[in-house]
Amino acid sequence: MPRVLVIDDDLVMLNAINHILSKNGYDVETATNGKEGLEKIDVEEFDLVITDIMMPHHNGLAVLSLVKSNPLKKHTKVVTMSSAGNVAIKNEAIILGAEEFMTKPIKANYLLEIVKKYTSLLPEHRYLVTRKPSKVHNS
Repeated sequence: MPRVLVIDDDLVMLNAINHILSKNGYDVETATNGKEGLEKIDVEEFDLVITDIMMPHHNGLAVLSLVKSNPLKKHTKVVTMSSAGNVAIKNEAIILGAEEFMTKPIKANYLLEIVKKYTSLLPEHRYLVTRKPSKVHNS
């Protein structure tokens, strides 16, 4: 089951995204600011991080930059979102490595499409357990 971290200081939006994704089979964690989100990213593995841009205690661009510059976390897909459809912010997010930029309000179908797109690209081997080959006994 893909793990998604949603970071947003708008509790209505945070709860709505959490509800939509959880209802559709995703394992969702939430954080209400960038600092809290980075603390979770530091100790847990997420397949996708969805972060608001304008937040206290590290904005979404800072979260994105820190994730993408960390050699242990840079494989994590990050989608940014904002109610400010500012082209400069969108371009900065893409330059910093965001997979997508979503403009709020976000429609449920579009959210699910984006999340599916970036969680279905996960390498298959990530979930495989490797075993030593068993010896073949000739009887």
